[in-house]
Amino acid sequence: MKGTENSQVAVPALGFRQSMTGLHTWAGLALGWVLYFIFLTGTAGYFDTEIDRWMQPELPAPQIDLPAADTVTVLLARLQREAPAAERWFITLPADRNTPYPQFFWQGASSSSSRLTVDATSGEAFTARDTGGGQLLYQMHWRLHYLPRSLSNPVVGFATLFMLVALITGVIIHKKIFRDFFTFRPGKGRRAWQDAHTALGVVALPFHLMITYSGLILLGFSLMPLVVAAYYGTDPKGRQQFIADAFDPPGLLEPAGVAAPLAPLGPMIATAERRWGEGRILFIDIRHPGDRNARVLFHENTDDSVSTGREQLVFDGASGALLHTQPPPPRRPRTPPPRAPATC
Repeated sequence: MKGTENSQVAVPALGFRQSMTGLHTWAGLALGWVLYFIFLTGTAGYFDTEIDRWMQPELPAPQIDLPAADTVTVLLARLQREAPAAERWFITLPADRNTPYPQFFWQGASSSSSRLTVDATSGEAFTARDTGGGQLLYQMHWRLHYLPRSLSNPVVGFATLFMLVALITGVIIHKKIFRDFFTFRPGKGRRAWQDAHTALGVVALPFHLMITYSGLILLGFSLMPLVVAAYYGTDPKGRQQFIADAFDPPGLLEPAGVAAPLAPLGPMIATAERRWGEGRILFIDIRHPGDRNARVLFHENTDDSVSTGREQLVFDGASGALLHTQPPPPRRPRTPPPRAPATC
């Protein structure tokens, strides 16, 4: 009897490209539906201001062209009236399509407030109907809106990571990607759909790579929380300290506990507008108002500029003096000493 009791059927090993094909397929199938939803709501959410404005006809015309000093005076008076003991005041000026009306909120009084949209001339809050439009679509795009941040951040983060894997493996499995881009076989059933898939994927590949990688950067601390926890701990105070160390400009102090009136903001606004131009103040962050160690931070609006560097100005809240510029102005190159004239 010619038995082969211990014989085994040889299974050919998959090559690298074949294994990438399976990974590409399952990476797309696993969380592709979440990614489709994120892209769909993100596209609509780009026009969040216009959609909400269309759904709230009771709101007045945008107040972008009003003088910044007058608007700040009105909002500051309301903040001093409603939250005189707050640790921070935030004032957002109407500067572009994203902020057609002034807004403000505070932190550290009896409780922090929600962001209020107000009239620039009276300081009264606008009463507009709630919508299921622009801002909700934007919130659905990056945090799935109805889910808590502790759940939505990992879901969106892992979906983005899966998309990056699908993009990289898609490039690997198409050995002749540019030749395949110009190949289209209509009427061939599955082949035609595969050709369309390849062509559309190659056309949008730079955009998809950029939007996926930048999304992972924005969610980096959510996907890798242990990097921050290793140095700052896991308690909320440690996380606040990390945010302060990473994003706060120099010159900020703890409150001294000594009362001092806040310096007029008009000269500070004039200084910022001389540097940036009118209508370029994004928001004003006032730390420890009414204290001797108060600081006033001005943030530049760069939405209508090709510049990638957003400048911050730090003023002494008690004296009004400009203390710091973040990032600091570039140092001028040193002029070399003149050469001595050549002699024959």
